[in-house]
Amino acid sequence: SMQGTQTGMVAKSVRDTTLNGVVVTKDEYMGFTDKTMLVCMPKKTDALCALAEKLNIGEKEYFLVSYGKGVTEEEQEIFRSYVTEKYPMVELYEINGGQEVYDFLLIVE
Repeated sequence: SMQGTQTGMVAKSVRDTTLNGVVVTKDEYMGFTDKTMLVCMPKKTDALCALAEKLNIGEKEYFLVSYGKGVTEEEQEIFRSYVTEKYPMVELYEINGGQEVYDFLLIVE
């Protein structure tokens, strides 16, 4: 089952750069998987939703998100609503992971 599993992370950028054709701006939120940059956006929830799209969650059965230490209840609700409205067939599991570096850790299967 590991073959169908993907992981993604969202974290705040510490510098300006371009990776994999994605323009990364300092203090914006990067969404990436493995070592591949996929998105960068000013709002962390927008980066999370865009990363979920890039990970093709609509084609998956299970979606787990671990919320980092700085993620608010409002941001959790924004993402929860996004997934349940846009992808009602995907089972969403949420964990308050409290991790320091990544605002969101994603696992899709």
